[in-house]
Amino acid sequence: MIGRRTYDVGIGHWGDVPFAGPAFVVTHRPGPPVEMASGVFHFVDAGVAAAIAQAEAAAVRGW
Repeated sequence: MIGRRTYDVGIGHWGDVPFAGPAFVVTHRPGPPVEMASGVFHFVDAGVAAAIAQAEAAAVRGW
């Protein structure tokens, strides 16, 4: 899980998700998922708790 500012600053440097698997971006400016080579950025505008719940659900599914 990362914040929108980290995403905005980091995406140009990373060129991919910062770790293999889905990445959940907490933001007030949601957008469609961004697919990368190693995973997908998902934008969550429902707060940190919702992003944590989505990340936990992804982990239970095996990624």
